[in-house]
Amino acid sequence: MNPITNRGDEAGATKDNPRQSLEYNEEQEVIANEEGCDLYQQLDWMESELQGLKKRHALLKKDLEIRNKDLEIQKKDLEIQKAQIALLKNKNQEIQLIQNLIDRHHLDRRQEAIRIWMRDAWQEATPERIKKEVVYDGNISTDAVVVTTRFAADSPARTQFSNLYGLDPDTAIALSSPNKCPKSLWVLDSMASFLLTKARKELPDDKKKNRDTLVAFLKAQNFEEAERFAGLIEHDECGCRAFIRE
Repeated sequence: MNPITNRGDEAGATKDNPRQSLEYNEEQEVIANEEGCDLYQQLDWMESELQGLKKRHALLKKDLEIRNKDLEIQKKDLEIQKAQIALLKNKNQEIQLIQNLIDRHHLDRRQEAIRIWMRDAWQEATPERIKKEVVYDGNISTDAVVVTTRFAADSPARTQFSNLYGLDPDTAIALSSPNKCPKSLWVLDSMASFLLTKARKELPDDKKKNRDTLVAFLKAQNFEEAERFAGLIEHDECGCRAFIRE
């Protein structure tokens, strides 16, 4: 083969296909043909992307470490809160237990008050027996609970409750819960106190008339008029003096 001819052929091939010619690429600092330069550019871009991904991965890793530390802190805080809740729960249980004992004792006293009144007023107990026992004032809200929870439905205590307060126990509970008529209930308590402390079956006629009027307002759910009327009724220290102001 003729070397000159070969060189001419190579020159012709280079001339016919410029992408096969070698050139110096300053940006890549390499000598390569056009395809090689394109390849180097792609490699540079991929390297740049790879570095960017590595930086992002490093940032995400650091962020994950921070989040894990935060989770550990939150976990410890949660454990502390659970311990505090458990402690409060125990304290609340203790308080509730004490409150239950207090409530039970209070209901015991009210049950005893009703029992004593029923015995003394309706069975004509002797004064000597009365003097030996504590006599309690009226408490319609609590006594209604006592009668409905501690006495049978056919117990005389249910009937005697109405004689004592002028209302049946279920109505008394309904009026006590939302505290619709506190002044009216206080008046009924005071009148019941007279019966309890004096071991009486009935109020004096004028006092009974006042109570009947007040009870009629309450049963009709005319609470505004009941409260107004209750404000016109006064009681002395024994709850035995009741009258309507002119």
